[in-house]
Amino acid sequence: YELDERQILCGNGSEEIIGMLIRAYVSAGEELLLSENHFMMCPIYARTQGAGVVIAPERNFTVDVDELLARVTPQTRMVAVANPNNPTGTYLPFDEICRLHAALPSHVVLLLDAAYAEYVLEEDYEAGARLVAEHGNVVMTRTLSKIYGLAGLRIGWAYCRPHVIDVLQRIRTPFNTNRAGLAAAAAAVRDREYLQTVRTRNHHELQLMLEELRRLGLRVVPSVTN
Repeated sequence: YELDERQILCGNGSEEIIGMLIRAYVSAGEELLLSENHFMMCPIYARTQGAGVVIAPERNFTVDVDELLARVTPQTRMVAVANPNNPTGTYLPFDEICRLHAALPSHVVLLLDAAYAEYVLEEDYEAGARLVAEHGNVVMTRTLSKIYGLAGLRIGWAYCRPHVIDVLQRIRTPFNTNRAGLAAAAAAVRDREYLQTVRTRNHHELQLMLEELRRLGLRVVPSVTN
């Protein structure tokens, strides 16, 4: 991915990292802002902190940037967006993610959960590494649980600026990853040919599923994931 390895933090799946981020940055009396169809663990972690959870409606099962921005208050501390979205499979183009970030106060953390990024073929999509490089309040999380199929080994990672790494290292347990999982993850990310095979096969089967479900008369939300 041509990223700065000093800005990578591994965790027990990206879900653990998301939990640590919310624990570190969202306190009682503050707010976590989410889209309507959000990753289910986010509000659980926020409420555990005593924080409020604010939900913005979506448009056609897709994150709506304007609805999110309309709900930013002085209490907003973090905006978490899964892109592609989990569970809908829809996505926002990178320019919309940039528009969202540009309108947020500098003290608000933008969490980009890109667990399904490797599936996306659309040219207007980016996972978020460029925003991390340019701004200190953006965190991108990724995982080996989806396209790599290593969910049981629990390896996820975050890409963020050093000051965020420092905060997370203060609350991370020393036993949050395991040697077998890390070895498998390192081998998996090097196998680019296999990744491309899975991506291509998934795209083909996804189109087949969409066509057949629509032929049955069902309404199908178009997905860019699996």
